[in-house]
Amino acid sequence: MLEKQYRLKKNKEFKYVFNRGGKVYCKFMGLFYVKTKFRPYRVGFSISNKIGNSVVRHKIKRRMAHAMRELKSIVNPNYNYVILARPEVVELDYNGIKSNLQFLFNKLKGGGPAQATAPAPVGRRPSAEGN
Repeated sequence: MLEKQYRLKKNKEFKYVFNRGGKVYCKFMGLFYVKTKFRPYRVGFSISNKIGNSVVRHKIKRRMAHAMRELKSIVNPNYNYVILARPEVVELDYNGIKSNLQFLFNKLKGGGPAQATAPAPVGRRPSAEGN
């Protein structure tokens, strides 16, 4: 899990990032960001109740937090972030979540979709259909 100093916790902090900041998306998640005068950066995770049950939502949240710890070097410390999980994120394993977060941060640094390339489809969980 992320250390306490790196987490957004309060509802008003989330609302501020959603209402005042910019956003970038990929198929599995969205990244909202807003410039801040406080350092270091802080991250919040938003996962809808429509995504699985509480066990599934918490597992996704833990995976995202762990990926953020590993991607600390590419995160701009002058911004606060909220990561919004879309229902399709359930299909991903840890490596898929990490590569999609890395894609979003690279897209943010590059200035738009023209600079970033979509992450490889690697990292999906095997389907239950038995293909």
